[in-house]
Amino acid sequence: MYEKRPPGCVEFACQYLKGVGEDTERPDKVGFVLDCQEFSQIGIVTVVYEYKSGTFKDSLLVKSWVQSHTTHRSPILLVPLRGTPILHATRESVRDTSFRLEDGRIVTLMAYA
Repeated sequence: MYEKRPPGCVEFACQYLKGVGEDTERPDKVGFVLDCQEFSQIGIVTVVYEYKSGTFKDSLLVKSWVQSHTTHRSPILLVPLRGTPILHATRESVRDTSFRLEDGRIVTLMAYA
């Protein structure tokens, strides 16, 4: 793995450190961190945390992951540095469409058929 990690990654094992992704998809190179978490409202979700401002807007990789998760009907949550987190999921898969992250931000559902 790589030696110089962002402070939040020292104790946290993101998916990259667990062997997911290529060297070109290393968090310090792409500007975001991948995780999988379980939420009581929906179940297991791929979570993408932005840590370089503007990454979600500019990243073709993030856009392709959202498209892939949509195609496979698998939920993906995009958590920007600032602003509203967006959960891409089917409406049927979400038990409670109004939930908050630990930091208090309300998650918006971007439902697909």
